[in-house]
Amino acid sequence: VDITYDATLVVQASIAEVLKTLVEAFLLVVVVVFTFLGSFRATIIPMLAVPVSLIGTFAVLFAFGFSINTLTLLAMVLAIGIVVDDAIVVVEAVEHHIEEGLSPLEATHQAMSEVAAPVISIALVLSSVFVPVAFLGGLTGELYRQFAITMSASVLLSAIVALTLTPALCQMILKPKVLPRGPFGWYISAFEKVFKKVTGGYTYLVSIAVRKLFFVVLAMGIAFFALYGMQKAVPTALVPAEDNGYLLLSITLPPGSSLERTNEVTSMVEKMTLETPGVSSMVMFGGSNLLTGAQGPSNAFSFVILKSWEERHDPSQSADAITGALYGKFSTIKGAIVFPINPPPIPGLSLSGGFVFELQD
Repeated sequence: VDITYDATLVVQASIAEVLKTLVEAFLLVVVVVFTFLGSFRATIIPMLAVPVSLIGTFAVLFAFGFSINTLTLLAMVLAIGIVVDDAIVVVEAVEHHIEEGLSPLEATHQAMSEVAAPVISIALVLSSVFVPVAFLGGLTGELYRQFAITMSASVLLSAIVALTLTPALCQMILKPKVLPRGPFGWYISAFEKVFKKVTGGYTYLVSIAVRKLFFVVLAMGIAFFALYGMQKAVPTALVPAEDNGYLLLSITLPPGSSLERTNEVTSMVEKMTLETPGVSSMVMFGGSNLLTGAQGPSNAFSFVILKSWEERHDPSQSADAITGALYGKFSTIKGAIVFPINPPPIPGLSLSGGFVFELQD
């Protein structure tokens, strides 16, 4: 028995892609943190805060009955860059006091007395952005509730880690900063030179902006109206269309068409479809209309199975491109209406992935 279509493949591919992005985001955060802190010891502390916060977030997801899906994993990807912020604030404060001559323990006590309130404020402000989304009603609320709770939990847990684990690690790990040797030392020295120049240029521009306040306000106004115009020009959608690995075909003939004529049309459709690059196989069903649900010999529909995503690197073999190519081919069929349909990204949301309707007076 051959399996024509496995609905779990698209889920597995989506999760694998998100996990890949998760690893890339973690590595990028490591590079950025090391670049700005300039110390392996200081870099280790924020990096330890990431898995601790994410593990705690998984526990929150389990408590709420959520699963590991593309929405929660996407929130994890974004959270990686957020959960290190609180730890970096604490590490920077402790390092500052160590450079002034305090011991790591004394520096940690002094730093926490200064940054504890800001860390709590940061967590509350970020949570205030995501928490209201969890209370949205309707379809939008159902779609983004898991994302909002995941982000809120990770932010709050990162603050708790920054107030508990991070100070303990600072007292144990941090020492007076010493420039690394070899290539890492050259890299940090080169970055600091460039960063000082950029900081000097930024300071100069700010000094000019303070003196030319009118032009600054004017530029902000122009930018605001430009963004408003771009927002009107960019297409909007509730959920973007995705490549699910298959397409749907709806075939409709005039009422009263014989079964033989329907079979002729379906044979033509099958031949055109299988000749299209990127198509693997298809299954045809007669006697039913996919869009209207009407029954009769003049209706048919089909599932078109595309090749795996690894075999379709060419943009011309994406689901949207194949749909467009099939539209062109099916328009040559006389006496029948054949619609290729890209299915919705969320099963059950609709029959198709959406359409654009323009009414001109």
